[in-house]
Amino acid sequence: MKHLSKWFVASLLIAGSLAMQVESAQAQVRRYITFTNGCRFSVRFYISHADGWRNWHVHGPFEFAAWDGPRRLEANGITLTQSENHDLYVYAEDSRGGTWEGDHIYEYQGTMYRMMRAVTTVSGGELRVRLTCDN
Repeated sequence: MKHLSKWFVASLLIAGSLAMQVESAQAQVRRYITFTNGCRFSVRFYISHADGWRNWHVHGPFEFAAWDGPRRLEANGITLTQSENHDLYVYAEDSRGGTWEGDHIYEYQGTMYRMMRAVTTVSGGELRVRLTCDN
């Protein structure tokens, strides 16, 4: 009977360890970031994204022509991802001089950008951002 109890306890420990690994993996779901310029003007923008727990990066500038996209964002040959449980931030300027900005300040290559929380949707397993002239 003692042998069975040790086996049972060992099974519980293994099951608990596997459950924690599955929970951890679910918390780290990452999605490709896809951008669409739904504006009649070309845009230049920067993003701040998290591709892991507290692993934030600023990338840019990205340039999209009017009505361009959807397109996955890439930097330095790497397709960018976003952790599902974090917000994505964006700062953008259009060719007429309009800006999309907010209260989240991020520094990139010596310049401070006032980024706004991006409105995102999930479609086809990707995190999608659509910038419009109404933003």
